[in-house]
Order: sequence, then C-alpha cells, then structure tokens
Amino acid sequence: MKVKKESSLKNRLLMRIKKLDSDVIVRADIDDLSDFRQLSRAIKALIDGGFLVRISFGVYAKAGKSEYTGNTILTAPFDVVAKEALNKLGVKWELTSAQVDYNQRKSTQIPAKPAVRLKSRCRRTFSFQNAKLYYERKIYAK
Repeated sequence: MKVKKESSLKNRLLMRIKKLDSDVIVRADIDDLSDFRQLSRAIKALIDGGFLVRISFGVYAKAGKSEYTGNTILTAPFDVVAKEALNKLGVKWELTSAQVDYNQRKSTQIPAKPAVRLKSRCRRTFSFQNAKLYYERKIYAK
C-alpha cells in the first residue's frame, strides 16, 4: 500500500496493528489515533488493501494475501480468531459438549464447525467468508 506521508493516519494505523500481539483488533484498541470518521475511512482503506478483515461489528482481524490464490485470508484460523474476539469483548464462553466429549475421549466424532457455549449474553455474529461462529443450541446466554 502506497502512503503519501510517514505520519498519515493509514500508516500510523497500520503500524499500530502490526505492533499488537493479538490477531483481533477491537475499535477501542485504536480509538486514540483519530476521530471516528477519519478512523473509519482509514480502516476501510486497510480492508480494501487486504491488511484487515471485518468479522463483526467493530471487530476486525489481521489478514494477508494468499500466495496461491491471491485472496484475502486470516493470519490465524477462524475459530481461534472468533474465540479471541469473544475474550476481548468480555464475553464468557466454554467449549461445547461435543468438544468436551471429544477431548475426554468419550467420542471419536471430531467437531467440525467452530462453536462455543455462551455463559454470558452475546447477540453478535462472527463470520468471515464461509466460516461462521455457532452458538451451541442457539442459547445466547444462561
């Protein structure tokens, strides 16, 4: 991505994102850089450039270009990114019953879909391309 000035908002935002250890960027992580509208335009430019992807409202994930297809891909697996986003948003969750059974060797069926059981209220949807985070039994809170 070509940047006109070293001190431009896009460049500062890109440097901030690269410095973060997390693969998930919440709007609160970058709010101090500028006002809401300028930041929205800079985020949109980074999404168009393939550096970020939107996985939920106000939640973004680091991305890159695939060497083989040239498409935008996440830097970490989707289920890891989605669970990290839940943690950043303060949502309490636990593994689903199918995942617990598989980990305890009670079942040989491998859980295929990224899913969690929520322990606190969350009505968000997390998705990227064809991947979506599912909530067990469609329970949004206990």
